[in-house]
This record gives sequence, structure tokens and C-alpha cells, in this order.
Amino acid sequence: MNQALRTKPPEKELVIQRVFPAPRRLVWDAWTRPEHLARWWGPKGFNLPTCEMDFRVGGNYHWVMRDSAGNEYPMRGKFLEIVPQERLVFSADIAMPDPEHEVMTYVTFTDHGDQTAVTLKQTYYRVLNQAMDGAPIGWSQSLDKLEAYLLQAGKAIH
Repeated sequence: MNQALRTKPPEKELVIQRVFPAPRRLVWDAWTRPEHLARWWGPKGFNLPTCEMDFRVGGNYHWVMRDSAGNEYPMRGKFLEIVPQERLVFSADIAMPDPEHEVMTYVTFTDHGDQTAVTLKQTYYRVLNQAMDGAPIGWSQSLDKLEAYLLQAGKAIH
């Protein structure tokens, strides 16, 4: 990311809160282990055929979402903060159409009884087109897929 962009406030911000019917450890694993992330990431009709992660602070990831028509949407970024089962921060450099377009994602995990509350905050430092207008719907559908995956996987995630 262009470091100068971080000194300015984001152009757009999105905050979503959801409670998932699973313990925090399972929800954390679903977000941080590629074999699980690939099972739910992306809006309805999308899959994640490429899910490469060097899961450590400063580590890179490369994900490619594919829609039902076969169009691919690559994402690359870095893990900037990892507090196991509490907080995950990562950048995303999305080449659409400018390589300096960056999104920062902050995810917090807290106990909510025997369930897990997740707060997702995304900041957009350069909004270059209307593609980001679909982010609330895309995240809602992705989180619906996460909930279904957690219900299906149950104790299989460990």
C-alpha cells in the first residue's frame, strides 16, 4: 500500500457485527486456516479455488475468488496483526483497476455466551469505482456461508 494513503482518513468504512453459533476457537480456525477459509469465503455463487496463506504477522496471502461464470478476482495482501482468537488485521491490494487501491480489514472475535461475536471493520483508502458499493452485500453473503459452514462442520474444525 502507498504509505501516504494511511495518513489520510479512509474514503469509505464498513462495519458489520454478527454472532455465530460456534465457540470462538472454531470461528477463529474458519478464518485463519486455508482449508476452512476456502470452504466459505466469497459471496453467494463464488468459490475460492486459490487460498495460499503465510499466516504470520508480515506474512502474505494470495486468494482468488471465482464466480459462477468463471471470472476470477485475485486478492493479495499481508497479515498485519494476529492476536490468536481475538483479533486479525490484514490488508488487501486489489488490482481493480489501480494497484494502489487498498482495503484494510479488522476482525475481532469475542465470546457471546457459547457463541462467538465477530465484528468486521473494513476501510477503503481509494474508492475507484462502484465495485466497493457491493461490499455490504458480499460480506453479508460470505458471513451467511460462514455460518452454514460452522453449523455443518461443527466439531470437525479443530
